[in-house]
Amino acid sequence: MKSFFKRNHFPTEIAQRLRFSWSLHFLFQFGWVISWIVVTALFVEQFGLENLLFLFGIEAGTVLLSTIITHNFFSHISAKKIVNASALGIIILLLGSFWASQAEQVYILFGLAILAKDALYPRLRMGLLRKTEELFTPSQAEKAIPFTESALTIGALSGAAFLFILLKFITDISTQTLLSLWIIPILFIFLLLSFESRILNEIPELSEEKKCYESHQSTFRNLQQTFKKVPFLKTLAVMILLQASVFAIIEYNTVSKLEHSLDHSFTTTSISFSPEYLTASIFRDITDSSKKFITVTNKEIKVFSSTLIAHNTLLHDLSALHVMVGVLAVLMNFFITPWILKRKGVIRSMLYYFIGFFFVLPIMFLGGSWPIVALRSYAHGFHSLFSASYHITFYSAFEEQREFIRHIFEGIIVPVGILFAVFLLFLLQTFALSLLFPLILSVMGLTLIILSYRLIPKYTHCALKNLSVAKNIREQLHAIEVLGQKGHAKEQTTKTLCYLLEQTETHRAIREKIIRTLQHIQSSDTLHDFSRILEKEQESVELKVKILEAMLKFDSLRKFGESKMFAQHKLLRILNTLFETTNHEYLKKLIIMNIFSHLPTDQVVPFFLKTMESNDERLQSVCLRSCQMFNDPDIVSYIEVYLKHDNSRVRSHALISLWKFYDKETLQSHLLSFLNTEDSQNIISGIYAIGEIQDLQNHFLLEPFLQNENKELRIHALIAQAKLGNANCIPSLIEILFGEEEELAHKVFEMLKRRVPKDIHDELIHQIKCRVAKHVWEIIGHHPKPSILQSLSSDRITYLRRLYKFAEQHDDILVLEQAVVANA
Repeated sequence: MKSFFKRNHFPTEIAQRLRFSWSLHFLFQFGWVISWIVVTALFVEQFGLENLLFLFGIEAGTVLLSTIITHNFFSHISAKKIVNASALGIIILLLGSFWASQAEQVYILFGLAILAKDALYPRLRMGLLRKTEELFTPSQAEKAIPFTESALTIGALSGAAFLFILLKFITDISTQTLLSLWIIPILFIFLLLSFESRILNEIPELSEEKKCYESHQSTFRNLQQTFKKVPFLKTLAVMILLQASVFAIIEYNTVSKLEHSLDHSFTTTSISFSPEYLTASIFRDITDSSKKFITVTNKEIKVFSSTLIAHNTLLHDLSALHVMVGVLAVLMNFFITPWILKRKGVIRSMLYYFIGFFFVLPIMFLGGSWPIVALRSYAHGFHSLFSASYHITFYSAFEEQREFIRHIFEGIIVPVGILFAVFLLFLLQTFALSLLFPLILSVMGLTLIILSYRLIPKYTHCALKNLSVAKNIREQLHAIEVLGQKGHAKEQTTKTLCYLLEQTETHRAIREKIIRTLQHIQSSDTLHDFSRILEKEQESVELKVKILEAMLKFDSLRKFGESKMFAQHKLLRILNTLFETTNHEYLKKLIIMNIFSHLPTDQVVPFFLKTMESNDERLQSVCLRSCQMFNDPDIVSYIEVYLKHDNSRVRSHALISLWKFYDKETLQSHLLSFLNTEDSQNIISGIYAIGEIQDLQNHFLLEPFLQNENKELRIHALIAQAKLGNANCIPSLIEILFGEEEELAHKVFEMLKRRVPKDIHDELIHQIKCRVAKHVWEIIGHHPKPSILQSLSSDRITYLRRLYKFAEQHDDILVLEQAVVANA
């Protein structure tokens, strides 16, 4: 599992959250298999296989009514409370079913089991979906949600295998025992959520509660108005309804075709009802007489198909088929779906799923059982393309009505779609029009393709609207990250983000997030807006640094400069002016690197030589350091002279730039000369060079300075170790970050953002957040009340503000800044 996370570039913190989320969804699906076995066994025993459609209708109706009844309660509480309330309700119903089993009240037993499975278990699922949204940002969700969706497939297969083995070796197991087994995964879910803050090292939030999204207008009465205001929702609702109907029709056709394909007739065996051993009698009859096969692969609508009759060969083939479909679904979840989501975006992933479905449909006209089996295999095996995309859409919209919409979709639209399919199936059976199934599915598939295509611009519009109504920094950051996903209208998105970026009243964290998002979008039109900000004197150096860092990663800017020469000339003029007026060394370095990147090729060397003629040693060192971006061996003849410069910084940067091309023995002797002196500046220059060239053979040169009394030498040696990818430096760096010297801590924190390998940086961030959580818990507890800040001293509040800065929780920083002013 760890190697999987490492291969897919999941940081430690995200990997931990993924394991937590995956475990919750796995336990949910494992328990759901048990609930389905009980409910289906009871139904078939009492009403017969031929009345399967009634079970579809009963379950869909139960989900629908329970949503209407419980909406006002479940939509206004946190995810954890939803899960806990649902779990408690299920346990109470199961205890009631134990009484019904003992009292031989089969209809009460069946009714309580239906309520537990279809009235409350879907609420638990909704709570887990909301919890997943809380654990991951929109960009993280592109990989995380397909991974957590795989837990449903693996959970279903594991649950079915567990029950198969259990029923094989314990032939007299009772219905009551099976219901008792259902309680186990529910209790594990409860325990995981109870220790969530400790497992995930959650940092308490001081800002307004984020875990309840509902507004007071989120009522069924205002549903029509909500859909009218957000066309995206209306289209998506129709898609969800059609998708649920398609799945129900495919499920029923699969059962029907496979049953009629058997080469022997089936005579129903009369089974006398005995509540205590109901399940045992059914499964013993399966083993001894007809060998019924239970299909266990329906993941989306949460309704398994039926009990099938098969002889040994068919049983083996069907088992192999379902295993293969499960493996295919898992591969899609782990690899293919995240890859498509990342490159094509959310809505286009849906579109590709329906296009594939439509092109598989023609095989239905061939007749027989294998075409419907193949269609069902595609529908379930590739379904994560739709389901993962659908769940990610909740990140983009509905901010104040997110849970209301989820209840509508999951609790009303889906069961209505199933009821529509049941009505259609009854109608076609009544008039003997079963041959129309392929045609009906084709019409539905084509409609879903058209709706998906029309949804693309609506999705962008919805995300932009969500940004415009965001009430705090957290919501704005969330909305901006959604707009950075693939699939949005690039021109419209860029225009909106650039407008917000240029507003000086926009919070610094928002502006920096916009810059990172624009860098990800890679629209060359952004250059105009960046140029305007760079030439404004009142703009902060920090913001200009972020812009110049982003511009270095714009792949399209050089081509843009070649086609728009006046824009390129203006940018270079702005950069030169900024270079002459600033004293910020890192900003100067970025300016030089951008000038090298955006100058016409024939002007780069003359600019370099002219700059190096300056007697400003800091300017020379910055220019030499920037030369590392060139991959040209002929640069040696221009730089090697500076290896003998009087200034250690100039010599160090010359050595760094020459490392790829020059004689290593000569450079190694120069490197040793830095360290074999008593001058601290010389030593720092040498240590800095070791970190920048990232030659692991030189790591032993750092060891004498790791415990040095000189703090500057020790810090630079630790930073160099981090750049070399040595995780042993992390504990010492953590101690400095949380030490008494705040200014030194912030200096180290900023230094660690540059040139440190991603795995080391991710581990550092993870450990920083763990330590932040621990210190915050010690000061204000796990679940602080807003009033607690009033009882803290100014020093404590200042320390908390430092901790929350490390965690980058900007809304909480604002709360603490207000508390400092209030306590002054």
